Amino acid sequence: MEHAITVLSLISPKIKGEKWHFACLNLKKNVKPCYCIFSAHNLTELAQKANSNKVKAMLQDTLVFVQDKDTLQLQDLGVELSRAEVILVSELLILFFPTLRQDDWEEICLKLGIRQKKTYCSPAHKKARILWEIIKQCWHKGLNEDLGFISKLSELTKGLSCNFFLELLSKEILKQFPDRPIRTDAFFNVQDSLSEAQHSLFGVEEEQNNEKVPASLKWAERCFEPGGLLSQSFPGYEPRKMQKVMAEAIIDSYDKANNLVIEAGTGTGKTIAYLIPAIWWAKKNEKRVVIATHTINLQEQLCNKDLPLLHSILPFDFKQVLLKGKNNYICLKALLYEKATADFSAQERLVLAGLLSWVRETGSGEFTEIASLQGRSFFWKKYGADNPDCRPGECRFARHCFMLKARKKAENADLVIINHSLLFADIKTNNSILPEYEDLIIDEAHNLYSTALKQLGFEISREALQKTMENLSGGKGSLVSVLKRNIPLWAELYPTSGNWTELYFMLDQVSLQGREITSLAQELFELLQSILGGRQNLRLSRDKLGDRVYDAWMIALENLTTELIELHQNLARLYACLAADIDQLESYRYEVGKNKNEINQIIDGLKVIAAGEEESRVTYLEKSNVLYLKNTAIDIAAVLRDKVFNKNNSTILTSATLTVAGRFDYFIQEIGLENYKVLKLESPFDYEQQMIFCIVKDLPIQHTPEDVLAQKTASFLTEIAKVLNGRTLVLFTSHRYLRLVNYYLRENLESFPLRVLAQGLDGSREILLRNFMHHDKSILLGTSSFWEGVDIPGDSLSCVIMTRLPFWPPDSPVFEAKAKLYEKMGRDPFRELHLPEAIIRFKQGFGRLIRTKEDKGTVILLDDRIITKQYGSHFLKSLPVLTHYRGSLEEIIYLVEKQNTVV
Repeated sequence: MEHAITVLSLISPKIKGEKWHFACLNLKKNVKPCYCIFSAHNLTELAQKANSNKVKAMLQDTLVFVQDKDTLQLQDLGVELSRAEVILVSELLILFFPTLRQDDWEEICLKLGIRQKKTYCSPAHKKARILWEIIKQCWHKGLNEDLGFISKLSELTKGLSCNFFLELLSKEILKQFPDRPIRTDAFFNVQDSLSEAQHSLFGVEEEQNNEKVPASLKWAERCFEPGGLLSQSFPGYEPRKMQKVMAEAIIDSYDKANNLVIEAGTGTGKTIAYLIPAIWWAKKNEKRVVIATHTINLQEQLCNKDLPLLHSILPFDFKQVLLKGKNNYICLKALLYEKATADFSAQERLVLAGLLSWVRETGSGEFTEIASLQGRSFFWKKYGADNPDCRPGECRFARHCFMLKARKKAENADLVIINHSLLFADIKTNNSILPEYEDLIIDEAHNLYSTALKQLGFEISREALQKTMENLSGGKGSLVSVLKRNIPLWAELYPTSGNWTELYFMLDQVSLQGREITSLAQELFELLQSILGGRQNLRLSRDKLGDRVYDAWMIALENLTTELIELHQNLARLYACLAADIDQLESYRYEVGKNKNEINQIIDGLKVIAAGEEESRVTYLEKSNVLYLKNTAIDIAAVLRDKVFNKNNSTILTSATLTVAGRFDYFIQEIGLENYKVLKLESPFDYEQQMIFCIVKDLPIQHTPEDVLAQKTASFLTEIAKVLNGRTLVLFTSHRYLRLVNYYLRENLESFPLRVLAQGLDGSREILLRNFMHHDKSILLGTSSFWEGVDIPGDSLSCVIMTRLPFWPPDSPVFEAKAKLYEKMGRDPFRELHLPEAIIRFKQGFGRLIRTKEDKGTVILLDDRIITKQYGSHFLKSLPVLTHYRGSLEEIIYLVEKQNTVV
């Protein structure tokens, strides 16, 4: 790069007492790099240093590169950036390395091979060096690209800082490689970069170890015995009795075609206990076994740790595949046939450019690889392979289709790893997604019901509906406007191949209807918002709303549904008008078909709601960032029984938390399981020695005003965090209460070097967990998603505090509807629904602390109802500890301090 370059870096303090750090790195051709590095105790001092003559001189006549989030802070400090050509390194990463997370410097250095000097340097200096290495790698990677591809990226990034970088890159490519051919076909970028072996559906099969699979039922059991396969393979392996018992029970269930429910406490080794029997059974009978998990963490453990380990020790080979839902895979046709990008925001166009870059390199086509797509469900929906109009036999992209490639691998696999959502998606589509199977293992089975509610239901928001209508309402860059603009040309080129006059008329009709539906959706959701008021959710039933309000919203719903039905009919006519024999219209016909099918799915969902109230379903409102109208079944037992359990040879359901006071009744009844056996395996951990369970008895939850309760809770958390130097996870049952406690806690810790990380305020769940584990002196506040699936072994976590017993709110729409159903059946909703649900969640939260036999610490409950209410004993009986300590807030702080001193 011929231009002079300056890299600016800023590190802000994370906790009280830390300094600000600033670095300015100036690089010119044939000149030794020039540095300006300093730190400051406050913003005033930092601003003075950042505006020194030396820094100003380094910014003159240069390209300035900064990390995205530093830009505003630098401007606030008075650093003059407006006269320089400023390029954001975050944009370059999205373009050239879209799979890398912007906030994970360790991963960036590892993946890009950036070697960091071991000698000490300022954090800002270190960051500036990394930024410079990223810039160089983006430049060199860009030089190897085709000029046609760089031009496509330039077109998408107009108005963004990276556009100037691409402009310089284009000039350099022309200068260095004047004879390099320029390609203009959009598909070549994918087609040429996909190797036959990697992406063809008919790639070369890997060689298999064809050693004979042992025939004896006892073989898999003996793997877990002293002197067995595991002992022979791993020096120091300690046979676990519970692991062997679990494996024996699974093999017996396979052999006798029974269903089996297993509660296996933490540390049992349940994944290996079910994997060895499953692999052996699949290979012996030449029938695949499907394993369904709830969390990505467990899928990663299976695919990256447990299964590779078993590949290395089993005397026979096996194949496994991780299969995801259709919408997790990018559809090349949808991406490369995209016609309506004019209405995209600048950031959306940048992400689209990153998608085009990524799709040329990916081996799986899974959206989860792309860091910049996190939280952008719009792209998943728009470019995902979940299209009802998908016809692989007629698609020119079929040979390179990532979804088909994954399906073919699944058909040839012995084990197919899926998540609960895909299991229900398969049920919803009459078993059209998963390859045939007879044996199923459902891990993390306590989540089965909640997943079913989401997957077997329907939801729509005004924003989602309007996004669909934008493509049809005729605005600038929309599909309708693009079609209209091309009709004169098509009529001239193909005068006899299409009814161009009718096509134009149909486009006008669709455009009018798109605008009308947008208006009707606005009216409906404004009415629903007024009904909801300040609440977060509400069941939309006649008994809750009254006749007048209920009838009003049903009329608004009917008006919207009627207009959508007419639009769907017109889109079908429009689709027919686009002549199938004209190749140039293929991409437009695909877009119209995709919109038609999407609207049909919306119509089907709204029709179910409009049909009126059913005892087995519930319609409700839920407010998060936007307002959703939702409908779902509340009784899934019959669905699971008919679509899963009855068709399988055997279904194994397992989790660490399935029982309530030692019994499986609630879980069994909820899922409708028949012909089953149960097995309860205790954890091998010595909980009495490894932890203390404390119950605060002087914080009456039900009789203390919430604001006072929040202040007392924050004061208690402050003292605990000081004693433990952070290392504390606090679990809440309400986002609102979390924010309230967070406010007082930050106020208390303002002059103390502890970092508070709060869900919904300081990043995603993944970022919060990573920051908590990588940074000392942190206290993490989380709600529902942190009660389970959080695995923080070792010294990073010393204390788990539960602010309340995790009962669902009684007015939670699904549980309210289910409770009414229980009442009609003569059952007790509290004893048979609310209490079991709370106990299972409580066990999950309790289990966050002890993850290995080396872990130690304290679990504290700030809810006295566990000792003042009769039902509290059910919670205590469900825990792996027999003893607990009851005391005041002060007494428990003293106990934790004493325990921490001993450790």
